[in-house]
Amino acid sequence: MNELRYKASLKILTYYELYMREHISINSISKEVGASWRKISEIFDKYQESGDIVDRPRTGREPETSIRTKRLIINEVKKNPKTTLNKIKSDLNIETSKSTIQRVLSEEGLQSQYMKKKFYIPENAQKIRLNTAKIWEKYNSSFWNRVIWSDECNVVLGGPNDKIKVWRYSIESLIPDQKDTSEKFGRFSVGVWACFQSNGDREIFFYNGRLNANDYINILENKLIPMIKRKRGKYRPVFQQDNAPCHKAKITLEFLKKNSIEVLDWPPYSPDINPIENVWSLIKKDINQNNYQILSKNDLINVIRKLFYAIKEDILLNLSQSLPNRIMKLIKSKGLWINN
Repeated sequence: MNELRYKASLKILTYYELYMREHISINSISKEVGASWRKISEIFDKYQESGDIVDRPRTGREPETSIRTKRLIINEVKKNPKTTLNKIKSDLNIETSKSTIQRVLSEEGLQSQYMKKKFYIPENAQKIRLNTAKIWEKYNSSFWNRVIWSDECNVVLGGPNDKIKVWRYSIESLIPDQKDTSEKFGRFSVGVWACFQSNGDREIFFYNGRLNANDYINILENKLIPMIKRKRGKYRPVFQQDNAPCHKAKITLEFLKKNSIEVLDWPPYSPDINPIENVWSLIKKDINQNNYQILSKNDLINVIRKLFYAIKEDILLNLSQSLPNRIMKLIKSKGLWINN
């Protein structure tokens, strides 16, 4: 068995005792670990029958596709996970059909999947994330409803917004160091800053290049401050921002303090906890799946603005109220990356 598959299978096996003793459903385990219920059932059944998860040697006659050809196909995919069936066939110069190549890879457990963005989290950052989650665990939904979620995003037309498919083992996404290493390319791009709150209130701002502290303060003055003033007399909002250099600059922190803006203490390496990342995903997915007539940067800006304000209020409410679930996942993962 491949080493990555073996490690991922061992992770799933840690839920076996809970499954047997506390009768936790396989569907619940599937949602927790991100593997299909069929794969989990297969691992549990194999362990019940043999006391191990290593594949048994197969019996029967040798298949038509030679062992050498199979190995060439598998090695080619491991060497270049972004390859396609046509490219495998031409690069190896083999007579094997695409359906047979597909079957060989499937038997090995390799599937064509969209790359998921996961990032390496240093050990000290994992500890900070875990400790923060334990503090946040005490906060109720009324607190999270007060939070104004914010972030910047670079939207590239014809570039890294497009999902890339790779060949990998079906449960390999459980391994923490898997990440999308797609190149930065595209026809044109635009920088976007946005924020939203659980009640559906939101603001958006477009910019070029990289933000410095002065640019960022200008955004806060023109977008965040008016939004906070709209809450005056009702409750005191809490502003969320990550640890980007322009956010943590001395003049930025002085501006926030001068304007009496309460800021949520945010752990490093934590875009996976921020609900606004789901907003970016919704916008990029819509752009990728629909044939918008985007011929210029202004066209792209107009489409993004329209999609942003078209997001329903109940979606933003659900995203804000997803924090307790994200916190629970973060504690269970001991500070590692979580999927949302």
